[in-house]
Amino acid sequence: MDLRGHVFPDGASGSIFEDQSFTAQTEWSGSARLMEGNKIRMFYTSVAFYNTTTGGSGDGGYGQDGNNAASKPYDPRIVQSEGRIYADENGVWLTGFRTQHQLLVPDGKYYQTREQNPGVNFRDPFTFRDQNNPSDPTEYMVFEGNSAFVREQQYVDAAAKAGQNTAVATCTAEDLGYEQGDPKAETVEAVNQRGGYYQLANVGLARAKNKAMTQWEYLPPLLSGNCVNDQTERPQIYFQDGKYYLFTISHRETYADGLQGPEGVYGFVGDGLRSDYKPLNQNTGIALGNPINLNFNPGKPYSPDFNQSPYTFQSYSHYVMPGGLVESFIDSIGGNKDGNPVRGGSLAPTVKLNISGDTTSVDRTYGTNGLGGFADIPSDRVRSNGGDTRPQRLK
Repeated sequence: MDLRGHVFPDGASGSIFEDQSFTAQTEWSGSARLMEGNKIRMFYTSVAFYNTTTGGSGDGGYGQDGNNAASKPYDPRIVQSEGRIYADENGVWLTGFRTQHQLLVPDGKYYQTREQNPGVNFRDPFTFRDQNNPSDPTEYMVFEGNSAFVREQQYVDAAAKAGQNTAVATCTAEDLGYEQGDPKAETVEAVNQRGGYYQLANVGLARAKNKAMTQWEYLPPLLSGNCVNDQTERPQIYFQDGKYYLFTISHRETYADGLQGPEGVYGFVGDGLRSDYKPLNQNTGIALGNPINLNFNPGKPYSPDFNQSPYTFQSYSHYVMPGGLVESFIDSIGGNKDGNPVRGGSLAPTVKLNISGDTTSVDRTYGTNGLGGFADIPSDRVRSNGGDTRPQRLK
């Protein structure tokens, strides 16, 4: 099969930005929906960087590098584009994707903005219908966001000028979540002194206002990780046995000081889309993780700590598919005891999760001791995101 070329025409994804003076522009992850016929709707994150000296590098172009080089904070937005898919005996090809529809920018009420925090996390749209409630025709979207507090006092004026929440982030007892009498409980004061208020991850929720899915409105977040972690990337809702599974991915280095966890998939389960989600696997939340030594700092993907496993950053950006099959990409392998790191930039071997109730486990009978082929995406399975029946398409 022949699949090649760019999905979007060159420059199309940057056309949504009013200020075209960006020094770099890119697309970040999202999701795709196959609609009626051969129509595909692509939901993704379009990002513009405004960095006058590094062209989007340095601090990642987020507008806060050490040289104060950025003219203004980077600008992430959630976008939709529509195209068509075709196939014949000669291959597969796509057309369209010329028109870009801006769907969402952070509102400063539920979801932190670039005025409130120049390094805000806002990305990764995943759209779905509630398969456990067929009477609900709503199209929903989950995405990565941050709780809408001002990161530091210096950003209060910018948030006020934009008409956004001006409360400066701070941790509360509710954020820490300790049970009364817990002998290991930290004080709110101690957590704030260590900067725990910088961690403001949430999983956002929105719903479509029209059939074309080009107009959306915000709902309150499904889950917040205030004072615990700052990133809940690639969130998705997975349906099985009447339950709602919320999967997301995160980093070791985005945890608050004093907290730790591996790079990998974190999962929660609830009885409804809007429910009190319980972390999977004995309340750890860890569904699938890279090997890591929690006694040492992780380092970076291309410069891991010498004491770490060379596989600490082996895979990332996981997606849990129907039947528990999990795709991800190879990030980097090696870089300490094994010499120079090897950059992946390609699909990793597929793994399979057994999902039942509030537990998950790696299915070692799948593939070779749990490792399957690259991109094991069976074409004869229903697109039900883990449910038992194929969802009704839009009419």
